[in-house]
Amino acid sequence: MATYLNQVTFLECGGGSYVIHNWSAHHTHIDNQLHKHSFFEICYVMGGEGLYLDGDQEFRLKSGDLFLSRPQVWHRIYEGRSLYLIWISFELDESISDDHALENIRRLQYVDHFFIRNAAQLPSVLAWQSILMQAERQNGLNDILVPLANGFLIALINSFLFPDIPEHQTTHSNPQRILQQAKSFIQDNLSQPLQLKDVAHYLHISERQLSRLFHEHGTQTFVQYLKSERLHLAMELLANTNKSLKDIAIEIGFESIHYFTRVFTASLGTPPGKYRSLKR
Repeated sequence: MATYLNQVTFLECGGGSYVIHNWSAHHTHIDNQLHKHSFFEICYVMGGEGLYLDGDQEFRLKSGDLFLSRPQVWHRIYEGRSLYLIWISFELDESISDDHALENIRRLQYVDHFFIRNAAQLPSVLAWQSILMQAERQNGLNDILVPLANGFLIALINSFLFPDIPEHQTTHSNPQRILQQAKSFIQDNLSQPLQLKDVAHYLHISERQLSRLFHEHGTQTFVQYLKSERLHLAMELLANTNKSLKDIAIEIGFESIHYFTRVFTASLGTPPGKYRSLKR
């Protein structure tokens, strides 16, 4: 079954072109060591028990669990007892994917809810079961299996991007982690004209909730944090690169070199040009 499925090495869905590294099914999964990947891996527990460690979080595995291993995050599966797992490994080919797919795959990297209990009736899992049944017949690869797999993969990704989780759980179950997600998103998008509503939309929470997270679990407001990150990056670029002030202003998200100069000077007490001279 897995051998037949591994003929499917490329899928297109949701504006994205995905390289499929592996389709796997192990009826008795062997414990593995702590490791990480450069790609995404999504596993579903068909039966048995075990433990899954993701970063510093540990989960007890049982039938019906669906979980996501993200790139560069240390993880392992161990203490398996008749652990029957199926999984798919993939990454987005960014060079031939649209902006919507790029945004989604970057959001997938930072999702808070990467472990889903009782997932047996999710559309993505039901589609996965259909794919396995079709693969067992070993026919209709291009006519049936590939179109089915295209719809399956986008549904699987959306299972984690748009989980059916009550709002109070989203904002209160792990506020520090959600705040870190917000900060990571800001750091990755400093060149954009970020506003509170943009980050809240990315996290699927309200602006009020995000503002409260910064107030209750951080040391700065959203505006203060955004400004400090932009200035910190500006200081690094001024000290370590030969980029022009105009290019630096654009890279850190300021609308003009004049506004950048005014904010930098007011915050650090010296103009950016002079700051660069002092650091050389």
